[in-house]
Amino acid sequence: MSRSRYPKDPGRPSGRPGRVARGSPRSAQHRANGGRPGTRASASSDVKRPRAARPGVTARVLLTLLSKLVGLSILMAASAALYDLASSPIFQVSHVSVSGNRLLTDDEIEAVASAGGLNLFWVRRAEFRRRLRLLPPVESADISLELPDRLHVKVREREPAAIWQAGDTPFLVDHSGLVLAARPPEQPLSIIRDMTNQPLMPGSRVDADAVHSVASLDALLTRAIGPQARRYEFTAESGLNVVQPNGPRLVLGNGDDLEWKVSAIQSILRYLESSRASAQLIDARFGDRPYFR
Repeated sequence: MSRSRYPKDPGRPSGRPGRVARGSPRSAQHRANGGRPGTRASASSDVKRPRAARPGVTARVLLTLLSKLVGLSILMAASAALYDLASSPIFQVSHVSVSGNRLLTDDEIEAVASAGGLNLFWVRRAEFRRRLRLLPPVESADISLELPDRLHVKVREREPAAIWQAGDTPFLVDHSGLVLAARPPEQPLSIIRDMTNQPLMPGSRVDADAVHSVASLDALLTRAIGPQARRYEFTAESGLNVVQPNGPRLVLGNGDDLEWKVSAIQSILRYLESSRASAQLIDARFGDRPYFR
């Protein structure tokens, strides 16, 4: 039996049916389709089209820039107005008031503050307080401002503890030995006459132990011996001395063991009274070895 043969397709090369021969136009199309049958490569598939700008985005950018420019203009105008206001002569300090001072005069404090003619808005209060604390009597200072042209200075001064008499000049000193001012006190204070002739001025330092001892020593001597108009002296050699109108000079040195020293002096005075003797000096500096002469 004879097998029928179909005529060969003149457009198909010989080989397996459905197989695309290499080098044929269909082979190129097949590779362009990624090897998938039945698809055609698009001529414009690899070309990216430019994205059209959206009108809303441009408007928002312009609006943002415009708002920033307007804000900057307002800020510059406000800054200029504020500078003109702060530089106005209306706000120059023309009235300075001082309170809390007893040892310093208003003029002395105003001279150190140097606030006259300054613009109130440019006053640096911390710097003013620092300058005022350089004055020996000033312990602290507070600065307040009042529109349009007033400045208030409130100071707290150190308390005088004694008068340190150097030559003919009375110096007020506090418990730490700091010389506060060269002026008489407003209230009675113990007087310590400086026999060392050291030059003094406000801000100098004297023997703090002697200043601290005088206040308690006067009370101890009054109880032990009786009230007298005593005078206190300070020397570099013997320290604190007590000069009495009636009785010998008392030498105590420093302020250590004042109660014991006064008790020893009281015992010597009783002995002198009982023996009807006299002495020009009683020295109680050396612990348990007081002596008189």
